[in-house]
Amino acid sequence: MSASETQIGEDAELIRLCAKLVACFAELRALNASDPWAPDHGPLHARYERVLAKEDALLARIEELPNPTTLAGAKAAARAALVQADLDAQGKPLLNHIGDRLCFAAVGYLAGRAAP
Repeated sequence: MSASETQIGEDAELIRLCAKLVACFAELRALNASDPWAPDHGPLHARYERVLAKEDALLARIEELPNPTTLAGAKAAARAALVQADLDAQGKPLLNHIGDRLCFAAVGYLAGRAAP
């Protein structure tokens, strides 16, 4: 096993769980786009609720893990952080002070895209 594989191994579970969390977010957006009533009722409501339950379980497990110790782990955490951000009505992150803005800038950079 190479040094980089060993380093990623330290964050392997975090990377896997963060990828699943990002996938949940994408699925929830797709469900909402195809059925805006999905969060409350409608034909896709049951599926929406299952994805929310899966997301909650992933968040609980991620919370139990230590902070990332590798660049790959930090990038995975950054991608997950972007989809978990609290947004205003226009889809912009709620940033209360300069520290929030700088954190979002760093997260966006690590995730490989601009922060919302």
